Parts: sequence; C-alpha cells; structure tokens
Amino acid sequence: MNIERIKNSIQDGDLEGASQQMLELTSKYSSRFYNEVLGHKAKLKQILTEERKGIVSSETIRIEKNRLISALLELTDEIEKELQTKDDNTLSEPSNEKSREIIFESPVSQVIIQQSDKGDNILEKTMKKEKVIEIGGNAEISAPVVIADSIENSFNTLAEAKVDDDIKNLLDQLLKTINEVNKKATPEQTETAKTMAQDAETLVKESTRTQPRRQWYEISLEGLKDAAISMGEVAVPVLNLVDKISPLLLA
Repeated sequence: MNIERIKNSIQDGDLEGASQQMLELTSKYSSRFYNEVLGHKAKLKQILTEERKGIVSSETIRIEKNRLISALLELTDEIEKELQTKDDNTLSEPSNEKSREIIFESPVSQVIIQQSDKGDNILEKTMKKEKVIEIGGNAEISAPVVIADSIENSFNTLAEAKVDDDIKNLLDQLLKTINEVNKKATPEQTETAKTMAQDAETLVKESTRTQPRRQWYEISLEGLKDAAISMGEVAVPVLNLVDKISPLLLA
C-alpha cells in the first residue's frame, strides 16, 4: 500500500477511502498510530452525519473537512517518517516470494516448517508463542503474543469499569472469544485477527468511559463485524457477540 496514494486520496477529498487505507496501513506497519487514525475516522463520520442531516451550516462543514484534511496529511507524514526508519522500507504490495515471509516483532518459540509432497521449496510458518496474562480475579489466560498487550489492556480497563453487568459480561466474553479466534487464525488471517483485537480494545475503552464517545465505539463495532465476516466460520462466535452488544450500546 503506497502512502503517496493515500495522500493523493486525501487531497482529492476521498477522506473515507483514505482513512480506511490508513487504518489498514497502521494496523500492519505502524500500530502506534492506529488509535489516532481511528479517532480521525470517527470525526469524519460525525462530520458526514451532520452534513447529511443539515445540522450545521455548509461553511462549518467546509471548515471541519479542511481541518481534518490537514490533520490526516500531517499524520501521513509522521507515519511515513517512522516507516522509513524500519528495515522494511517499502509499502508496495508484496511479491509472491515476499508474501511467504513472516516478520516477527518478538522472539519466536516455535516455527513449524512444512515441505510439500512435491519436494519444492514452499514453506509454511506458524508462530506458536503465547503469553500468560492476568484478566482479573486472580484468573489468567494465555494469549498469542501479537495481541497479548491489547487483550490485557482491555481486561484491565474492564475490571475497573463501572458499567452495566450485562454489557460487562458480554465484553468479557468478546475478549475471550477474540483471543481464541486469534489462536485458530491461519497465517493469512493473522493481520485481520490482530485488527480485531485492536478494535475490541478501543470498544472496551470507549464504551466504559464516564462520557462515552458513541462515534468511536460505533466504528469499533463495525470494524469487529467486518473482520469477523472476513475471517469466516472461525469468527462466527465474535459476530454473534457483536450482535448482542450493539443493541445495548447503541440504544
């Protein structure tokens, strides 16, 4: 995914397309900017809703869009600078050979290498390392290292939250289910499963705030649903829980 293409989309006014591309980019290459992009996407949705309903003047909409364009362009510059410092210095689509590689951000405890019956050089690599995390009440679970921090942060937030018991229990189930889905994810589904955990973290944080920002957790719910549908049968339990949570949060 080319960052110049994203900049062009922003400058051409395709803010919805650009913000979605930025979410995908930061999820894969620059996760520390993910929540910031999510915030801009939420702001865009609010602006478009106000424009559609005629709540504010066209001049105010124009000003808000221009501010958002400036913020997105500034953020793409920051992301670009970070990516240029990494060993993987290209954002182009991976070649057939490159797509077989898996880059690990932390030590790998087990790599399974499987050779085809034809004796060719095709390798299948699966990361099996997990981390034990606390989820409150002296309970512990193991989580894949790629999502362990998101899952642990979510459980910590949930443990301290003063929200309706029904919502709390459903969010607890959602986190545990997403954790299990990540364990079952194929290498091709890894990034989608990781994004699912990040969306769940945002959902928990926003829905348990003293003054929740509805547009943020609306986007998180949509992201979770899209990711679950994309992953297919393995993620059906996530989809079912999102369907139960949505009416409670969006009522």
